[in-house]
Amino acid sequence: VIGEGSSHHGLIAGATGSGKSTLLHTLIMSSMLHYSPEQLNLYLMDFKSGTEFKVYESVKLPHIKLLALDAMQEFGESILEKLAGRQSDGDEKSEIDRRGELFKSVGQASLSGYIQATGKPLPRILVIMDEFQVLFNDSLNRKVAMNCAELAKRIVTEGRSFGIHLLMATQSTKVISDLTLSRGTIEQMRIRIGLKCGEDDARYLFSDQNDTKALSMMKGPIGTAVMNLDYTEQANIGFRAAYCDDETQKEYLDKIAASFSDRAYTLQTFEGSRTVRLLDHYRDNGIGFTTESPVNVHM
Repeated sequence: VIGEGSSHHGLIAGATGSGKSTLLHTLIMSSMLHYSPEQLNLYLMDFKSGTEFKVYESVKLPHIKLLALDAMQEFGESILEKLAGRQSDGDEKSEIDRRGELFKSVGQASLSGYIQATGKPLPRILVIMDEFQVLFNDSLNRKVAMNCAELAKRIVTEGRSFGIHLLMATQSTKVISDLTLSRGTIEQMRIRIGLKCGEDDARYLFSDQNDTKALSMMKGPIGTAVMNLDYTEQANIGFRAAYCDDETQKEYLDKIAASFSDRAYTLQTFEGSRTVRLLDHYRDNGIGFTTESPVNVHM
C-alpha cells in the first residue's frame, strides 16, 4: 500500500538472482490490473544495459506514459524536470506546479481533496526506477547528477500532496553513500523492501535494530523478501513476490490493453541503444513523401 500515512516512496534492494526484477514486474502488472489509467499513470525507467521493461512496449497500455530502456543520465534528468522542475520564464510547468495551480483554483491542498471537490479524475503517478544509482552518479556528469538529486528531493518532500510516488530499486545499497542523493531524501523513502541481500544492505534498509531479523526472514527460494511499510516505525513483514511467466504476462497485458482500448495512448519511449530510422519515423507519424521542392532534410 502506497500513499497512506508517511509511506509514499520506497527503496528496494536485491542482489542478482534474488527476484528483484520479478517483484518490479509484479508491482507494475498488479497496479494496471487494479486501477484504471484515470487513477494511475506509470513512469518506468531502467538505467542498466538490459531491457527489463521492454515487454510493456509490445501492447498499447494507456497506464504507461513513459518507458525508458537502457536510459542515459540526461534523459532521466529531463523526466524528473518534467515532474518536479522549478519553472523559469518560458518553461513549461512541471507536473507538481501544474497540479498545485489546479488544487489552488478549487481551494484544495491535496489530490483527494481536488477529486472530491471537482468530481474530475486526476491519476496518481508512480515512478519506478531500476538501477537508479546511474541517475545520481556524479562521476558520469556532476552537474546533471546534482540537479537530479534536487529534483528527487522535491518529489519525495512535496509529491505526497500531489499524488506523485517514487520507487527506486538497486542491486546494492553500498553505492548510495557515494551518490548525490542527500540522506534526508533517502530517509523520506519510508517503504523498504529487501530481497536476499547482504548484512550491510539489510542494516541500511531496516536499521541496526531490525537487520538481523530481516536477514533471517530473507532465507528461502527466489523472491523471498522482507518489507517495512514505514522505516523503523513498523514491524518487518516477510513475503514472497508472486511470479508471472512470460506467456501469462503477455496474456494479461493483452487483456489490460483490450479493457482500456478506448483510452488515449500517449507512450513516450526512449531506448539508449536504439536509433529510429527516418523512414520509420515518417511512416509512424503519417507523413507522406513528395517529389516537389523544396525538400526538408532532418539532421
